[in-house]
Amino acid sequence: MAHVGHVEGWMATERRPPSLRSAWFGLVLALTCVGTYAVSLLLPYYANGLQGSSQEELWANELVQQWPYDTAWGTPIGLAGLFAISVGPFLAAGLLWWSLRTLWVHRGALSVPVHAVVVATMLVSVAVLAWLTTPLAGQLFSWFMD
Repeated sequence: MAHVGHVEGWMATERRPPSLRSAWFGLVLALTCVGTYAVSLLLPYYANGLQGSSQEELWANELVQQWPYDTAWGTPIGLAGLFAISVGPFLAAGLLWWSLRTLWVHRGALSVPVHAVVVATMLVSVAVLAWLTTPLAGQLFSWFMD
């Protein structure tokens, strides 16, 4: 069990830096956000040749009738899409906060592998949050929710 520190008066004692295992867990969570967006939103969009479509043209194509939603994998991919839309932005923001805080609080105390994994988690989280602000992401979100 990880040492979480304790509070003595108004001053908290120092916490140990995260282990390589917990740093990898954060990176896997960030990559899960990327994977769910890619499989549930981008794959049907590009695999069915819908890139360049306007919002009206996109809405004319039912998502459940597009590949891979019309296969046996449709339900798990749909659940991944629900995860991507409902949890993904909050997970990416939380992981960004965790990685920035870890880099700040434990600066100089992180081993090189842990530092590299935490920086990778930060970069993936920033990429996810940046992609969410694009017009394509908004178009695909509304297509999925329609």
